[in-house]
Amino acid sequence: MGHDWPFQNAVTFGLCFLPVHSLIVSCWRKLVEVSLRITIVTGPFLSVPPGRAGSVERRWFYFAHLLASSGHEVNLISKHPETGGSVVPTISPSGDSRTPGRIPSVITIDGYDRGRTILVDLYFDLLYSLRCLRVLGKCDVIVTNTFWLPILLGFLVDPGRVMVDVARRPKWQLLLYWRVSGFRVASESVRRAIIKQSPWLRRRIVKIPNPIDVATFNAESRTCSTSEFTVMYGGRIHPEKGIHLLVSAMHLVAAARPNIVTNLIVVGVISRSDGGGGDSYLEDLRTLGQGLRLEFLPPIYDRSGFAELLRRVTVFCYPSLAEKGESFGVAPLEAMACGAVPIVSDLPCFKEYVIHGSNGLVFDHRRDGASALAMQLIWLIDNKDKREQLRLAGQAHAGAFGFAECAMILEEKLEGMCKA
Repeated sequence: MGHDWPFQNAVTFGLCFLPVHSLIVSCWRKLVEVSLRITIVTGPFLSVPPGRAGSVERRWFYFAHLLASSGHEVNLISKHPETGGSVVPTISPSGDSRTPGRIPSVITIDGYDRGRTILVDLYFDLLYSLRCLRVLGKCDVIVTNTFWLPILLGFLVDPGRVMVDVARRPKWQLLLYWRVSGFRVASESVRRAIIKQSPWLRRRIVKIPNPIDVATFNAESRTCSTSEFTVMYGGRIHPEKGIHLLVSAMHLVAAARPNIVTNLIVVGVISRSDGGGGDSYLEDLRTLGQGLRLEFLPPIYDRSGFAELLRRVTVFCYPSLAEKGESFGVAPLEAMACGAVPIVSDLPCFKEYVIHGSNGLVFDHRRDGASALAMQLIWLIDNKDKREQLRLAGQAHAGAFGFAECAMILEEKLEGMCKA
């Protein structure tokens, strides 16, 4: 046994050094894993700010800045801005408390206006996705909401991890995404829809709420008139959004409370190429709204201007009829942050943040929707104290959906996906 002492000493030294070695390895891994190479690809139809951006494009543009400010290497691929320039200025989302560091690299490529049919849009998406492949660099994770890119990435040898942003209820297309590592959803209703169609994807779904810019959308300097009752809708002016129900409901409100000055403001895109219902639907609304104090406004892409308008209204109504089209709906949440009381249709996605009777109201759009909506509006007119309680509760609740808070959840999910 006397000849075993070198081995025993070596074992003793190894056991003593093991905790130190584990600490060194742990610290090294943390240093190595601080920075991810992230590529975010938005769709072919709208550019990121300051161009003509939709809510999806704005969301991922701001997420890109927040992820870059956390130390990650971020590339953002987007459609050329409508101004014709190839370089998109770097704009940080206001209200972020973190110290600015890196900024994302923005790569713009040729995109398209929406076609007249879904098949044309899918063809445009394919061409756009092929262009994206030519400018994609080596990365750890790719985030996209395009249709074809996740499929094309499946044929690459090492595309990195892929996260698909499922902004609407899926229509069985997720069956094609065999190489996708994660599916980001904003609401429980979309998560359940994915599980119903593809139960084996359950573990790949990550829920991250759609954020709002709480520094821009707030109730400071609120200028809402107390002598008038102003209702607003903001979004695509399309039949599936139920705006005709809102116009009909306002007629019932005006008849039931003739001594109250009621106003209706409708803001949004009209043209079919932008997702609207076209001029014919607008004319139908104008005809239906005769006799009302009704104002139609073009879309307001300046977020500060849109927030200023929200501070002037009493109620923000989103009477969507899109049973399978809505996934979250940011506009009512932005309105809540600005102090407007939300009234929404009884779609599951709105239950993520509108609690009936607590911070807003929900009406049954499936049964005589115009009358049901009018009853809620009249109740708000008659109950000013309760209306004020709803306003304050909604304003406080919306504050939890800031970009910084949601970006932290996204960062955690991306890091976890890359480690898996």
